[in-house]
Amino acid sequence: MPTLDDLSTLDTNAAVAANDLIAISDSSASGRGGSKVRKLPAALATFGFSHAFRIDYDSASAAKAATGSGEVNLLSLVEGSIVTDCAVMVSTNFDGPSISSYVIDVGVTADPNGFVAAFEMENSTALLTKNTGAKLDDEEETAVTGNTADEDSDVIYGTGKITDEAHRSFILNSPDSAVKFLLRKELDGKTLKSTQDEIYESWQNRGLSRGKLRKHFLKIMEWDSVPELEVSEIYEQVKDKVYEIKHTS
Repeated sequence: MPTLDDLSTLDTNAAVAANDLIAISDSSASGRGGSKVRKLPAALATFGFSHAFRIDYDSASAAKAATGSGEVNLLSLVEGSIVTDCAVMVSTNFDGPSISSYVIDVGVTADPNGFVAAFEMENSTALLTKNTGAKLDDEEETAVTGNTADEDSDVIYGTGKITDEAHRSFILNSPDSAVKFLLRKELDGKTLKSTQDEIYESWQNRGLSRGKLRKHFLKIMEWDSVPELEVSEIYEQVKDKVYEIKHTS
């Protein structure tokens, strides 16, 4: 078995996965006996994080009813703690016909999605997201009217990368399509047509994110979370809010 002295003779990887383990020397172990060598997920070193947590789908702490939601306490922050970055990685996406709007929020008790907001655990092109919550999201805020996304980034008619600004414009300019994309249902509550899924996949490939879209829905509607109502009722509320924004600005 190779030791640290053999590092120069070992093969070099062309790429490192976030959950690959690397060896470090832990200076805090001095005086406690045993080796100072510790294993560390590569993501901690490459992204500069101080803590990492792994939660498996069958973890007892995360086991919840299929249609419910739950909370997992990861860390107690002591007075004076400062959080500057937070990321979530889904190594294996959840997928299945009965799954809808299955997301991860990360935050503190007073602001449960303040660090990461609504990151999808469903089948998605996105495997990692970072700082999408209101406390850490430093992307420039868009105008209240939201009708400023350039044509190339427009969700429906554009062909370029869908920006954060375009997410907000999508809600304000096409609230029906935005609600359907977020909830993955037709406005009457029925299952989406297969052709619609193909369109959504092309939008996601250009950068449309349900997590970011949900964040903008919550800001626009001044919701703490998306209400558990019929799709048509949610759409009516959003449509009324959009009308109010566009006619009172």
